[in-house]
Amino acid sequence: MGNDQARIYLNVPFDDKSEAKKLGAKWDGEERGWWISTSTPREPFELWLPRMYRPTAKPPFILSEMVPGPCWYVNLRSLLPAETWDRLRRGCYERAGKRCQVCGGRGPDWPVECNEQWQYIENPATPGRGIQKLLRLVALCPTCHTIKHLGRAQLDGRYEGAIDQLCRVNEWTREQADAHADQAFFTWERRSAMEWAFDLSVLADWGVERIEVSGYDMDPIPLIEGVEVVVHPTCAVRFNAAVDDVTLAQLAATMSEKATQATR
Repeated sequence: MGNDQARIYLNVPFDDKSEAKKLGAKWDGEERGWWISTSTPREPFELWLPRMYRPTAKPPFILSEMVPGPCWYVNLRSLLPAETWDRLRRGCYERAGKRCQVCGGRGPDWPVECNEQWQYIENPATPGRGIQKLLRLVALCPTCHTIKHLGRAQLDGRYEGAIDQLCRVNEWTREQADAHADQAFFTWERRSAMEWAFDLSVLADWGVERIEVSGYDMDPIPLIEGVEVVVHPTCAVRFNAAVDDVTLAQLAATMSEKATQATR
C-alpha cells in the first residue's frame, strides 16, 4: 500500500484539510494523503485516525464476516439506481479522505472500495431465521476489503494477501489468522442455511426512502423493512448481474468446502 511505517495516514475529508494542517498534519503529494508521525501525540487527530491507530481502540481492528449465501443478491449496488449508489459510495470515499478507514492505506489501481457493514441479528426464539441490518458504509483499501470476502479471495488468488493483512492489522500470528478464517467460513455455512429478512432503515438517513425492484430470480422476494419497496414483477432483471451463475456456483462450492474443513 505504500505506507511509510513511520507515518500514520489520516482520513481527512477535503472540508477538514485546513483544520488538519493547522494541527500539524502534513500533505504527501505522492501518496495523496495527510499524515502525522508515529511519534506525534494522536489525541488531536483522533477524528481522522484510521481504526488501528486510535488510542482507545484495541485489536482486532478488522474481521471477516462473509455475507450468507441467501443474501448475496440483496445489496445497495443492486437495489438502488446507479446514480444513487454512486452518490452514496463517493460520499463514503470523500468522508474517509479516500483512504482506508481501518489501516489508512490506498490501493495501487484505485484508492478505496465501499463496504456495506451489516449486523446479523439472530433471535433464539426464532431459530433458522434472522435479520440482516445495514449499519453503515465503510471505505476500505482493496486489501482490507478482501478480508470481508474471503470466499471470493480464494477464487481470485487474493486469499494469502488477505490473511497477511489480517496478521498485520490485528497484530496476529498466522495461526490466529487461520483460526479466525476457519471460524468465519463455519459461520458463513451456518448462516447460509437460514432465512433472512432485511432492515434498511438507515437508508432514510441517507436520503433514500424508496426502492423500486424490477424483479429477479429469488422466489419469494425477501422481506425488506425500513424503506418503501415498490415491486415491478413484469421485468426479469437479476440482482448483481455482474456476477454470473458459474462464478456464484464456484464461490458457494469453495466456501462450503472451506467450512467443512474448519469443522474437522
